[in-house]
Amino acid sequence: MEIQDLKNSADAKLAHIATFSGELARIQAAAEEEIARIRESLAPAVQYCEDAIAGTEKELIALMKKNKAILFDGIDQVALENGILLYGKEPKVTIPKDAVDMIEAQGWEDGLKRSVTANREAIGKWPAERLAVIGAVRKEKETYTYELTAERG
Repeated sequence: MEIQDLKNSADAKLAHIATFSGELARIQAAAEEEIARIRESLAPAVQYCEDAIAGTEKELIALMKKNKAILFDGIDQVALENGILLYGKEPKVTIPKDAVDMIEAQGWEDGLKRSVTANREAIGKWPAERLAVIGAVRKEKETYTYELTAERG
């Protein structure tokens, strides 16, 4: 094959690729527009479902909190037909409002965020002795969650 024939063949392939690349870009753009229209048309239904889930989750957590002694009498999970109710405790540090002054006086910069507020995340990791100096207390915080048995259509 001569050099010009090779160049012509390669150029034809480049033209073919360019044609299909342009067509692909047009198809993808049309698909994105269609997807955006579908999302927009379904947005109210999606919002309705999200609101219903959030409201019902809030009601479920309130039900579990209010009836903790009955539902979780010495246990941390309750198996139900549609899922499992879970009860637990996790450590939570309560920090007094005047802790910032005490933290600064001790020179514990990791306990401060420089908008000068207490760094709750860092303080939560401190040992009890250090917490006591600033008047903070580590307590257990009750948690309520759930797991669904299976997805429903």
